[in-house]
Amino acid sequence: DVDRLVGLLDDRGCGNQLLGWLSSTLRSMTQAQLKAFLYFVSGQVALPVVASHRIGVDALAGDANRVPTSSVCFWRLHVPRYASREVLA
Repeated sequence: DVDRLVGLLDDRGCGNQLLGWLSSTLRSMTQAQLKAFLYFVSGQVALPVVASHRIGVDALAGDANRVPTSSVCFWRLHVPRYASREVLA
């Protein structure tokens, strides 16, 4: 469920704008894309019934041409400071 997934996003200093862009992008994804995103950030193929983790979203300083990375063990998503939602998507 995309609403549950978006509800797990946790701003770890990334700012409201980036978090909003990410939420909007997730809401536009297909179920297969959402499953791939969840696997990328958590190593899980489905959301747990009781979510004991939140997805920490960090904004990376520096090169905005990089792709996002993740720390699967910690449910962390590291996103460059992109100039627009379109670049993020």
